[in-house]
Amino acid sequence: MTQERNEAVKSVSTLTDVNVGILGVGSYVPSTIVTNQELEQKIDTTNEWIVAKTGIEERRHLEKEKATSHMCIMAANEALANAGILAKDLDAIIITTFTPDYILPSTALIVKEAIGASNAMPIDLNQVACAGTLYGMVLGTHFLLNPNHKNVLVIGAEAMSRIINPADRSTYVFFGDAAGAIVLRRMKKGVNAGILGWDINSKLEMDVHIPSGGSKSPVDQDSLSAGKQYLHMNGRNVWKNATTHLPSSVLSLLENHGFRKEDIDLFLFHQANLNIIKECMNQLGMPMDKTFCNVMKYGNTSAATLPVVLYEALKAGKIKQDDFLVLSTIGAGFLWGSMLIQFSMDSADFE
Repeated sequence: MTQERNEAVKSVSTLTDVNVGILGVGSYVPSTIVTNQELEQKIDTTNEWIVAKTGIEERRHLEKEKATSHMCIMAANEALANAGILAKDLDAIIITTFTPDYILPSTALIVKEAIGASNAMPIDLNQVACAGTLYGMVLGTHFLLNPNHKNVLVIGAEAMSRIINPADRSTYVFFGDAAGAIVLRRMKKGVNAGILGWDINSKLEMDVHIPSGGSKSPVDQDSLSAGKQYLHMNGRNVWKNATTHLPSSVLSLLENHGFRKEDIDLFLFHQANLNIIKECMNQLGMPMDKTFCNVMKYGNTSAATLPVVLYEALKAGKIKQDDFLVLSTIGAGFLWGSMLIQFSMDSADFE
């Protein structure tokens, strides 16, 4: 580590004398692959158009007999195994999704009982969409500032195939299903690693929304006939907001914590669109080998994209001990944010 990077670490302002780190991660993607060529047979689109506009070549769809909780359970079990802890060791389970199993009861409670997390508080974070996992990690970090708590499981999961209109090429080609899980744990006093800070912001806009199904517009026959139960998206404004707010958030985060962009080993963005990621890296003036992408394989899996791309970057050897990472994401609303992490794979750093 260079002297400049050492100085940057020293300048970090933490919330407490104990940091929170990532102890383990897990991932689950359904086995059913839907290729662009298959979509060509169903809707007015082409493989060439999809790849040129999004970079997406295929996506996964959850089997009809399964629900979001199934993906959560699979990702959770792998994350717990990789963290080396048992489900009963969890103090909270935070599940972020806007495609829960039911409006009621709680999907987090369903997952809690399925994995045997008898001591965990189930928390559902339901309307943060693609930014959900980052917001869940902020919430989990605050939860762990209480010295009586030690482990929090954050799960980002989405069954996007259930809420997109199969006749609408402006949404159907973009999205897929997946889940990713992250175990957060308190680190030992004096360990200057883990989650070092975040930058979060929001602005209410209706460019990505589901018109019916809430108290303002309950589902009825007219809304069903009009397809208002499906996700609607203004792609042009999504591009504008993502390519404006994500680079700005990253730079604000780094400036506020005394870091230069050159200090960062890996930038991991929300996997919505390969072209958006390329534009963000271009605006930061950073080469593409400083990021990692899997949107080509899975499409936009909303809240699942950050934990799944983190999981795969680790598996690919893109993250090493003490590397500095920036996670950055934007979701419907719009809600966006970035997080700075010094990654530790050393179990001795954790309580």
